[in-house]
Amino acid sequence: MPAGVVLLIVGLVVDAYDGWGGHEFGLNVVSSLTSLCFGAPAALLFFNSLGSAEVEARQRDRARVRAQAEVERFRDVLLRAFVSGDLGELGRSAALMRGQLARIRMLRNGDPERATAIQEFFVEWDKLGVQAASGSRPVDSFGRIANDRGQRDVMRVWRDLVKSQWKTLDTEVRPLLKSHDLPFLMPSHASGAEHAADRLMAAGRNPWNQAQANDGAGVAAMQYFMEDLSRLCRAADYLSRAYP
Repeated sequence: MPAGVVLLIVGLVVDAYDGWGGHEFGLNVVSSLTSLCFGAPAALLFFNSLGSAEVEARQRDRARVRAQAEVERFRDVLLRAFVSGDLGELGRSAALMRGQLARIRMLRNGDPERATAIQEFFVEWDKLGVQAASGSRPVDSFGRIANDRGQRDVMRVWRDLVKSQWKTLDTEVRPLLKSHDLPFLMPSHASGAEHAADRLMAAGRNPWNQAQANDGAGVAAMQYFMEDLSRLCRAADYLSRAYP
């Protein structure tokens, strides 16, 4: 560009003194070099801009594909322990059962309404389709859930998978999407899912913990579990719609 400015000035000065007469070849050379000095950088900038845009588009596509794959894994992991194959249905069931548990906790022991509310809860629990408790007798108490060793092992593995997949989404996929201005979760949903994954089946929040074998502690632990499950399902459902 500086060389082009120099050539332009020289050409204008010579032209002002009518110095190009009989020097048409020199005029063509100087004008061509001047055009080259200005045109080549402009062309390079233009094509570089096109190349950068193409690279950015490919990187965005790769980020979206990665997000789709990890979101699908998260969805599959959440559904793995339950009979439902629909994330929205599982989330609604968890929210409904959380409300039932809140009502049970408000009723006194020995109150016939409490016994009825517990029966209604276990009807919904049966629909949820968590692996059946040992034996042929249907699950009708929180103590049976806490003392089911087989189910406890299954849910422990499930919890670890959920935590691991959420960590991948939070620490790997979220920054990748952010760097390409792609959506992740609303801050409130992201915070809720992060807390739910962190506390999932922790002490006092784990219905399969034998320390929660009595109905009082079992109800509280199950309510916390349904709260965490509901938040995780809500986050996964949102991401599934963003990256179908």
